[in-house]
Amino acid sequence: MAPFKEFSNWNVRASDETEPIEPYRRYYLICEGANTEKFYFYSLINHKQELKIHQMIDIVFVERTDEDLHMSNPKRLFEHAEKVKESHEDFDPDRDKIVIVFDADIYANDSETYATLLQMGNDKAYIMGVSNPSFEVFLLLHIENSYENIIIPNESRIIENKKEGRQRCICKLLSETTGINPKTNKKIGELALSVEIAINQECKINQDILNCIGIITSNIANIIQKIRDDN
Repeated sequence: MAPFKEFSNWNVRASDETEPIEPYRRYYLICEGANTEKFYFYSLINHKQELKIHQMIDIVFVERTDEDLHMSNPKRLFEHAEKVKESHEDFDPDRDKIVIVFDADIYANDSETYATLLQMGNDKAYIMGVSNPSFEVFLLLHIENSYENIIIPNESRIIENKKEGRQRCICKLLSETTGINPKTNKKIGELALSVEIAINQECKINQDILNCIGIITSNIANIIQKIRDDN
């Protein structure tokens, strides 16, 4: 069995008498988390048209399976990306894109390794979506005025992101605000419908992934906006 499965809603098809229509570009999303990112990006893909993503753009969520299911270290995600490219004979490096989404918190005390990792990704022409401390920062940005009302007042707590009860701080803040546990409840994916709010608010926090250690960061909304602009 392949170490991954893919989800896409590509449905532009020609008639039975002609060849199937191929997308102009495919974006393959490979994420660190096993659940939260999946919930979000499945929803994003399912609402592609509503979110103004061009119909000729195909977004493919690559879900790890089998022995790769819990291999979430970014270097392993790079290896996974190479497997994806090898498994698609029609993958065009001049057209198609690999997007690697991961958290920067594990590099809080190792900025040198983090910088090396980014260089490796750049060398392979990957698009890297980074959040610090975790993906929940990006999700929190989908909530109107969350930057002013939640992120700023809790900035130091979020950066430390210690466990508060059973959840880490950023996850707890998101759960308290939405009433949804992002690790277990797929309804968190419905935030994708508010991506416009996230795009607008993300500009208020650090989006520079080269300089994000110790700083609340996300550039994921910016990547989604660039996909929306890809016409």
